[in-house]
Amino acid sequence: MPYAKRGTNADLLALMTKTKIDGLQEVPRGTNTSATSEAIFELQARLAAKEELSEETVQQIKDDHSVANGGTVYNPMTPAQKSTFTRRYNADLKAMQDDTSIDYAG
Repeated sequence: MPYAKRGTNADLLALMTKTKIDGLQEVPRGTNTSATSEAIFELQARLAAKEELSEETVQQIKDDHSVANGGTVYNPMTPAQKSTFTRRYNADLKAMQDDTSIDYAG
């Protein structure tokens, strides 16, 4: 799907999950809300430990590990991880492209 036609983040999520979720708030375009590698690793560890994370806790972890607090701006992957990620991404992309119920012109 061309980036310009993807709509809002909520629209894109609805396309990807085939579920409309009411009440989502859009982040202003151009705002980078990505978590640093360190935040991702902490979130993954907590989720693996079956911890339930509130939105506030997730945001606090992201803030604690932000670039301003020494976090790194990219998530390094080994060649094997990158290969696995690329295969999964391409499979998901193909599945979305093959789904005739999605209206890309919407």
